[in-house]
Amino acid sequence: MLRTLGQACAKAGCGVRQTSVSRCVDSNNVPQEIAKRQTTASQQERVIIVEVSMCAISPERVIRDHLLMKRTFETVEEIKRARVIDDYAVAGAVGALFYVEPFATLDIDLLVNLPASEGLLVSLEPIFSWLRSKGGIEFDAQGNVIIEGWPVQFLPVSDELSAEALREAQYLIFEQGLSVRVMRPEYLAIEALRLGRPKDRERVSLLLAADEFESDRFLQLVKRFGLEQKWAKFQSD
Repeated sequence: MLRTLGQACAKAGCGVRQTSVSRCVDSNNVPQEIAKRQTTASQQERVIIVEVSMCAISPERVIRDHLLMKRTFETVEEIKRARVIDDYAVAGAVGALFYVEPFATLDIDLLVNLPASEGLLVSLEPIFSWLRSKGGIEFDAQGNVIIEGWPVQFLPVSDELSAEALREAQYLIFEQGLSVRVMRPEYLAIEALRLGRPKDRERVSLLLAADEFESDRFLQLVKRFGLEQKWAKFQSD
């Protein structure tokens, strides 16, 4: 699904509902680079670009949040190239933004697979050490790592479902010149269905309507991972 300049970033970064751009900013004042992307993005590209959300949020703030998210993903790709992690996939709400209409989120969830270690316990210390070597590390009150201004939660693969979700993830275009690895929509929906919070249930509904969503694959996952009761309850509510 094609996004106009940064819909997903605006959704993720501002934490507010989207409204008409024309009510908030004169389109003639949109930076030339941004306006150019609006007119040249192809229908085959899932382009995440900047769009104004509400009048209370300035265009500069939205553009800044988008650029910070871009730098965050570039840093994650650098961590992968350094072999600190074997692989990653954008999960949670930000992952869903690659497929569905805008909704609010405040952080980035990353499903990660770390190289094998001698101990039995999975540790995120290699990631933290790499970040320290690049100039320091900061955490928010929830324990998320702050990378280029965005709170990031690293979620190590912990079971068969998360391992499969990571394995089946796909690279999608964030913007021209940068692609990031994202969980498929069926696995994002399964993840949300299993968590079952109100915001997760809303995300399931949005993902079910996504163009890229494969219903047969999703139903097979529901059965294979024993989520029939949760799925039945979701359908009945």
